[in-house]
Amino acid sequence: MPCCSGGDRSLLLDGRTLTTWLFQLRRTSALAPFLPSLKDAIDRRIPGKHPTAEKWRSAVLAACEKALDAGLMDKGALSRLCGTDDGLYWGAMSEILLADRLLYAGLQPTHQEPGPDFRLDHVGKTIWVEVVTPLPTGIPAEWLQHEPGNAVYFPGEAMLLRWTAAIKEKAEKLRGNSALGKLGYLGSGIVHADDAYVIAVNGLLLRGGGFGRGDGFPQLEGISQFPLAVEATYAVGPYSITINRETLEKVSAGLSHRPRLKRPKGADVPADTFHDPNFGPISAVWAVDIGYGSTLHTLQPMAVVHNPHARNSIPFGLLPAHEEFTLELTDDEMAVKRHAGREFVEAV
Repeated sequence: MPCCSGGDRSLLLDGRTLTTWLFQLRRTSALAPFLPSLKDAIDRRIPGKHPTAEKWRSAVLAACEKALDAGLMDKGALSRLCGTDDGLYWGAMSEILLADRLLYAGLQPTHQEPGPDFRLDHVGKTIWVEVVTPLPTGIPAEWLQHEPGNAVYFPGEAMLLRWTAAIKEKAEKLRGNSALGKLGYLGSGIVHADDAYVIAVNGLLLRGGGFGRGDGFPQLEGISQFPLAVEATYAVGPYSITINRETLEKVSAGLSHRPRLKRPKGADVPADTFHDPNFGPISAVWAVDIGYGSTLHTLQPMAVVHNPHARNSIPFGLLPAHEEFTLELTDDEMAVKRHAGREFVEAV
C-alpha cells in the first residue's frame, strides 16, 4: 500500500487502526475458550508449591490473559504455549513476557496479521517490534545445565553467534531476500518506509543453568561486559592490551574492534550490522533476558541498542530498559555510549 501524506496519511493510519482493532476483537473471542487449557499448561511448566512458583503461575497466567484481552496473541500462540516443544513454547512465551512489559509501561501495543509481533503508535510515528528467542544451538551442555557453585567456561562466542543469527533472521524478515524471492515486510507494504522497526531478542534460552525452566542466571552481557547485542551490532570485542615486545611495557589497552566472528564451520559472520547503512531500516535492537519473574514487574536485564544509521530512529526512554546504547562514529574512531534507561530512572 503506498504511503500518503498530510490528511491522506492520517486517514490511512485510522483505517489501519480500525482494521487491526476489528481483527483483534474476532481473534480474542475465538481464543478465549482455550484459557483453561493454557492454565493447565502453565501449571505443568511451573510445578510445585514453593511460594515463588505459586507467584509465577499466577502472574504468568495474568500476563497471558492481559495479552489475550489486548488482542496481542497470534492465531498459533495457544498451541505453542500448550505444546511440549521447548523452542516453540519459549518463542510464544517471550512474546507474552514482552507484551506484558509494554502494557505495564503504558505503551498500548497492538497486533495485526500478517505483520511483526507488536505495533506501537507514538507521537504520530508507527514503531514495529519483532520478537525472537534464539535456541541454544551450539551452546555447551555444561553451561546450560551447570549447577550453582561449580566453575564452568563462559561460551561467549557461541552465545554471540546465536545473537547475530537471531538479528540476521529478523532483519531479513523486514528487508526480504531477493535471492530467495522473499519481499519482507517492507517489500510487501506491511511496514512502511517511514515506520520504525525494532528487533527484540530474548536470550533466556542461552542462560547458564536454566534452559527450559524459566530460571537460571540472566546473561545479557558478553565477554566485553557490554550487552551481547552491542557486540553483535557495534563490532565490540574483548578487552585487549598491546605490549611492546622489547620493553614489555603496555602500549595501549581497551576494547577491541571485532567486525567478524569465526564459526566452527563455514564463512565468518558479520558483527558490525549497525556500521552498515544498508541496515538503516532497523531502528534498534531491544535486548532482554527475561523469564517468568518478569511478570512480577521487577527490574529486569533489558537494554536498547540504537542504530546510528537508522532511517527512522526511536526516542530514548520509550521502551522498557535499564540501559540504552549509542554508537558515535568518526573517520578514525568509534565510541560506545551508555545511557540510563527508563526503568533505571524510574527505579531511582
